Amino acid sequence: MLICSCGEEYSIKDNIPILLPKDKYLERLNILNKELENLTTTYDKIHSQELYNVLEEHKFLPTFVNFLKNPKILDIGCGTGPLFNFLPKDSQISGIDISISALTIANTEVLANSHA
Repeated sequence: MLICSCGEEYSIKDNIPILLPKDKYLERLNILNKELENLTTTYDKIHSQELYNVLEEHKFLPTFVNFLKNPKILDIGCGTGPLFNFLPKDSQISGIDISISALTIANTEVLANSHA
């Protein structure tokens, strides 16, 4: 049992404190995903151009990755996949993001640009 300074008690399973019951966790995760769905398009419009400007200015990533043969790339927090446009077509891309709607858009982006 873990007792918080606020007096709340939490059970421990496999040395991990259970801060939320499973049903509450799933409920909050669903709420978060709905909020992220609403933000995906707006976020993409704002930050994709920002990322594009940085990559165009510095050209480090595209130059570095182009030296690799069939690069395998893991993009953590990939959002809708704006980075994918700067990667070689033979790249094997894996993207991770908390937003399901952003991953759907990123997957469409990968397929549209023939990334493996």
